Order: sequence, then structure tokens, then C-alpha cells
Amino acid sequence: MPLLILTFTIQGCFIYHVFKTGRPYWWAYVILGFPVAGCIVYYFVEVFPGSREHRAAHRAKRDIARALNPGRELERRREAVEIAPTVENKVALAEELLRCGCAQEAVVLYRDARTGPHAGDAGLALGSAYAYSTAGDFARARDLVDELQTTHKSFRQNEVALLHARVLEGTGDDAAALDAYERLVEAYVGLEAKVRYGQLLKRLGDMMQARSVFEDVIAHARRFKIAHEEERAWVRVAKKELAADAGAS
Repeated sequence: MPLLILTFTIQGCFIYHVFKTGRPYWWAYVILGFPVAGCIVYYFVEVFPGSREHRAAHRAKRDIARALNPGRELERRREAVEIAPTVENKVALAEELLRCGCAQEAVVLYRDARTGPHAGDAGLALGSAYAYSTAGDFARARDLVDELQTTHKSFRQNEVALLHARVLEGTGDDAAALDAYERLVEAYVGLEAKVRYGQLLKRLGDMMQARSVFEDVIAHARRFKIAHEEERAWVRVAKKELAADAGAS
């Protein structure tokens, strides 16, 4: 009986999903006519593609391919731009270049993309600011961040705020950067802001507070069983900072 109730519940959820998302109505008959198989097929055909799990699987596949052949993805992105130099292809190539440490080339691509009707595009401005900051041109990056915070106030606010803090730090304005990180760490989704905050505290000599921040990052990751690779990377940075601390004392 509990299994039957569970099956009915799952069917109901999927049928609700069919009509709520505007899928073809005949899916409801498939789900009703084949309770288990219908739900499984509907999930993999209509729900899984585009889901967070699907994106994670696609990202994992791409990361494995990149690890096995580091230059292949970059080569593929270059070929795409040569065939069709669209803004989308240029941005994809710029992002891959940033991952490969070729920030200057990424700067040029973003500059090319931010022309004509795309000159005021907020996403391109943010990408360009990342590229400039990665290339060490913090003054230009700061101009772009200021532009975003003035003309696109609601656009990806936490990401812009984090980049703003990084740019302040990069230009040597440590006091303003510290204040920016302190305001950001409570709202930012992810561990990067906290780790960068801890690193700045450590660089400024506040070892006790920095250690507390790093320990909090590690405890948070353990408590919520964080498995996302990008977040795990920041956990590893926090552990490395603590280990370096312990070795120095």
C-alpha cells in the first residue's frame, strides 16, 4: 500500500509538471497509462535536460575531457570563432582563455564583443571586468565595476560586489576592500568571498580572525557536505592557508 501511494504521488507531481510547464498534454496519458515506466521516461526526456543535475553532469563531462586533453576545448572554441565570430562564440572563447591563463587575449575578445548594440550589455561588462582584473589591470576593471553598479544596479549584485572587493584590493585600497568583504560574506552564496576575506585578513596581519574565517569555511563545507568542485577548490585553499599558518607557528 505505501508503494502504491508513493507511485500515485509521483504520478501526480509529474502530471502537475506537465500542465504547469506547458508540455504536450499526451504526456499525462503516458504517465497514467504506464505508472513507473512513464514517469521514468518523462523525467529523462522532459525534466532532466536543463536541470541542475544535467548541468552538473555536463560540466563534469567537460572537465574530464579538458583534463584528458587540455588544449582541445580551447582549440574547439577558436575554431568556432573562426567559423562564426558571433558575440556568443567570442565570449565562450574568452572564458576558456581565462581558464587557461591567457587573460590578455580574453580582454581583447571582450573589447571586440562590447561594440555596437552590445556596448551596454551588463554580462559583457562583467566578463570584461573579470578579464581585466585577471590580467592585472585593476584600474580598468574598477571603471567597469563602477559602471555596472551605476547603470545596472540589480545585475548579479553579489558577483559584482565580490569583483568590486577584489578590484579594491588589487588597487591597494585594503581598508575599503576589507569593508567590502565584511559586508559581502554574509550575503554571498558560495565560499569564495569568505576565503578571499580570510586571505586579506591574513595579509594584513590579523591572523586570529583569518584563522577563524578559514575554519568556518571548512566547517561549513563539512556540515553541508559540499561536493561541487568549484566550492571544493575554495575549501582546499582554506585548508592550505591553515596548514601554512600551522607550519609557520
